[in-house]
Amino acid sequence: MEAHVFADLKKRIGERHLGKRLRIQVNYADRMFVRNDSLKTFHYENSSLFNTLVTVVLKGAFCYGRGAKNALTYKVREHEFTLRNLPVAFDGLRILHLSDIHADGIASEAVELCKLLETIRADVCVITGDYRFKTHSSHRETVRIMAKILQAINVSMGTWGILGNHDFIEFVSPLEEAGLSMLLNEAVSLDQNGSRIWLAGVDDDHLFHCADLGKTLLHVPPEDTVILLSHTPELYKKAALEEVDFFLCGHTHGGQICLPGGIPVITNASCPRRFCAGRWKFQNMQGYTSFGTGSSGVPVRFNCPPEIAVHTLRRK
Repeated sequence: MEAHVFADLKKRIGERHLGKRLRIQVNYADRMFVRNDSLKTFHYENSSLFNTLVTVVLKGAFCYGRGAKNALTYKVREHEFTLRNLPVAFDGLRILHLSDIHADGIASEAVELCKLLETIRADVCVITGDYRFKTHSSHRETVRIMAKILQAINVSMGTWGILGNHDFIEFVSPLEEAGLSMLLNEAVSLDQNGSRIWLAGVDDDHLFHCADLGKTLLHVPPEDTVILLSHTPELYKKAALEEVDFFLCGHTHGGQICLPGGIPVITNASCPRRFCAGRWKFQNMQGYTSFGTGSSGVPVRFNCPPEIAVHTLRRK
């Protein structure tokens, strides 16, 4: 990446945030993962050995092909959420929610996904991280396919995203050039008919531990409605303390490989399972954890279809 891009990021997010991200990325590339700058931890979802073993087991059971087909059978889920203090001007706001696209791991150049997205109308689109399938090598393929996906999205008020645990800080500039406005511990106001709500986004808190809610919400008036984008649901307690109204996240894929009835074998999140798939509530905060639009590690799904979620906000 060119030096001026790092300089721009340093100015935008600060030297401490950028430095921490880059240090962990170096360890990430070496298959070692840093937690809280000191404790090294193994993350099985990024282990090539773990994913190879899963692939061998599925192929040995003659169900890998079915799982791969399931991973491309998208389900559109519509939801309504009633929020306290939602301005009248935003009653009926439609939010298209994508997460964990893992674009370079989608077969057939994401053609089917793009066709489906072209049929959906919404006001705002949010993408809660993990654009890349691979956890190494160049991100150019990811950005190329993401550009196609972004072109298929039909929204009137913009498309916003955050980084996930598969995403390096170097993704920010090319994704923004492709049309995705990134939030890096930042918040923006959405204005309509003289009223406003806030869309806030934090950096990944699962692997990189770079989420900073205080910085993110620093200039947000406490009485205003806040929609928070977080890659992982693990931040739910801190978000509730900050009086976030609506928490949107992903990361868990709903389990991706589930038992009958959609019961996840693994959630890959350090929080209660009730926060790991679908809609939930904690104190005064409502939330939604995406089942994931793509697949990670092994491109298969069982009893947990990939989803495109559309959330309609209602005034209480």
